[in-house]
Amino acid sequence: MNLRRLSDTERSQVEEVMRKASADKPMVGIFWYDVVKDELFGVDSVDPDTLKEQSLKTSSRRHDQVWKKEHYRAVARNKKDSPFYNDVDGYNVPRGRVFKDTNKFYVMVGRWINDYPQAKDLIIDEFNLPSDVEFKYDK
Repeated sequence: MNLRRLSDTERSQVEEVMRKASADKPMVGIFWYDVVKDELFGVDSVDPDTLKEQSLKTSSRRHDQVWKKEHYRAVARNKKDSPFYNDVDGYNVPRGRVFKDTNKFYVMVGRWINDYPQAKDLIIDEFNLPSDVEFKYDK
């Protein structure tokens, strides 16, 4: 069996199908915000209905775990344009986490959100969050 790489068009089609499959479901997880590009990156999302029964649901992956993996990957591949490349731990990069508590969604962020309020719409869109989502400060 021969393997071939997907063309850019095929890859876009596959990504669009995957997006549509989960597009109408709110998700939980983690993210970082790039203040220069005004975009989210390093998004790790999961369907909260697939998680164990508990009152507060979110991704089990921690920011530091994801950052370290992506940092070392960027360095090994010499991807100097990656936001993960220069910063070893990512603690100074704006970030957040989306939770589901029973039937309500919350986004925990730092006070950085006050300086970049436009990020709220990006987060709501990325995680397909309902209009009653609540943003809360973490530290």
